[in-house]
Amino acid sequence: MDSLLFAIKTFKSGGILMYIIFLVGMIILAVITERFRYLYFKSNLYSYEFMNEIIKCLRIGRVEEAINLCDTLDKPLSRIVKVGLLNRDSGVNELQERVNEAILYETPRLEVRINLLQILAYIEILLGLLGIFLGLTPIFNGLSINEFSNFSSWIIKIQRAFYTIIFSLIIAIPTLGFYAYLKELSESLVKDIEAYSIKLMNFLTLRSN
Repeated sequence: MDSLLFAIKTFKSGGILMYIIFLVGMIILAVITERFRYLYFKSNLYSYEFMNEIIKCLRIGRVEEAINLCDTLDKPLSRIVKVGLLNRDSGVNELQERVNEAILYETPRLEVRINLLQILAYIEILLGLLGIFLGLTPIFNGLSINEFSNFSSWIIKIQRAFYTIIFSLIIAIPTLGFYAYLKELSESLVKDIEAYSIKLMNFLTLRSN
C-alpha cells in the first residue's frame, strides 16, 4: 500500500509530462495487444503440416476438401492457398497473377503498425529527457551563491526531474522488446507465405502439364 501511494505521489510530482508519457504508453499497449492478437492468434499457422495436408488432398483429387480446409483455418496463408486452388485451371500466368495479388493483399496486414512501436518507444525516451531539461533549467537559472541554503529543495526538484525519464524508460524498454518480437514474428509469417505460395504454384503448374 505504501509503495502504491509513493508511486502515485511520484507520478503526480512529475507534472503534465507524466500524463503525456502515460497516454503514449496506453497507445503502445493498444498497438501491442492488437498486433499480438492478429499475428499470434489470427495469422499464425503450422505451415508445414498445413501444406502437407493440402498437397495430400490434391494428389488424391480432393480439391474441395482442400478448399474447405482453407476456409476452416481462415489464416493469411490458407486464404492465399485458396486463391491458388480456385484458379488452378486458369493457366500459369493467370494463376501466378492471382496468387501474387493475394500475397500483396495479405502481407501488408501482417506488417502494419509494428514500426509504430519503435517510433513510440523513442518518443517516450525523448519525453523523459524533456522532463529532465524542463525540471533542471529553473534550478540552474536560479542558482546563485546566496541560494546554497536551499540545497535540500534542489535535491527534491532534481529527483522530480528524473522521475520522468525513469517512467519513460520503464515503458520504452519493454516496448522495444515487443517491437523486436512482433517484427520477427511478422517476417517469419511473410517468409512462410512466400515460400509455400511458390511451392503451391509449382505443384499446380506441374499437375496441369
